[in-house]
Amino acid sequence: TRRLTPQHRITFDQIFHSGGGYVLNFSDRTMGEWFEEFFDFNIFDERYQIEGDSKGKTLRGFIEVAEPRLVARVLRALWDYRCSLDGFVEDNSDQETRLKMWLEQFTNELEN
Repeated sequence: TRRLTPQHRITFDQIFHSGGGYVLNFSDRTMGEWFEEFFDFNIFDERYQIEGDSKGKTLRGFIEVAEPRLVARVLRALWDYRCSLDGFVEDNSDQETRLKMWLEQFTNELEN
């Protein structure tokens, strides 16, 4: 069973700006470095490249196959990183709250 249903994926892509192969403001190099520094693994390992090797597809592949508690930790850290960036938080505070609540529910489900 897929962790990211089609409806989940829409919200996920909105949070992490991961449509079109991107993830937040990362380049391939900086995304690789971020995962190495904070989680000590290679996000671009081929086991995560189920749908392809773009940053967005790799992150979604990681969510599908990695250990659920690790996925939850990574997503929370990515949320914090996102919130530190200019231009990635929703202008509408109700929308931002909805996205945060979705991520909290999704990560809590992964941990239980």
